[in-house]
Amino acid sequence: MDVLKVFFPGGKTVRRYGKYLISTAVLLISVWMILLHAQVAGPQVNQWTVTPDMAMARDAACSVLLADGRVMVAGGNSSSGVVANVDLYTASGVFAAGPSMLQPRAGAACTLLQDGRVLVTGGTDGKVSLNSAEMFDPVAGTWTSAGTMNTARSGHAATVTASQIPSKPI
Repeated sequence: MDVLKVFFPGGKTVRRYGKYLISTAVLLISVWMILLHAQVAGPQVNQWTVTPDMAMARDAACSVLLADGRVMVAGGNSSSGVVANVDLYTASGVFAAGPSMLQPRAGAACTLLQDGRVLVTGGTDGKVSLNSAEMFDPVAGTWTSAGTMNTARSGHAATVTASQIPSKPI
């Protein structure tokens, strides 16, 4: 029987660096820290495991479980801004650099398609939401453009639907 695991790449955490009394109010100084590692959780045994570091700390990346068992972590915000970098978490429990996306994006949606390719849609370039999409072929290790959506979006979700659902322009 397969063991269910949940993968949490990057993200942000708050570190508190002290308290300062100003008049009658207490000010907590908090700094957002972008995380460099991921965590793998096995809910059946209530155990969390920290992975080795990704190539770069990031948040707002999208991730997806590939058909071959690797986990792809794409894009996000780093200390240098929005990135196109891709990390692949392998069965050996380490991250390997993957081919970069065509466009830097954070807050995009990664969707595994039935044929094993990954559709990455929208996100932001750090200034505006994007209407572009791109496709990753994990077998060939290549990215191609997947056209443009009618509406730019970021922070969204995308799901593969059954083929019977009709598509109508809105």
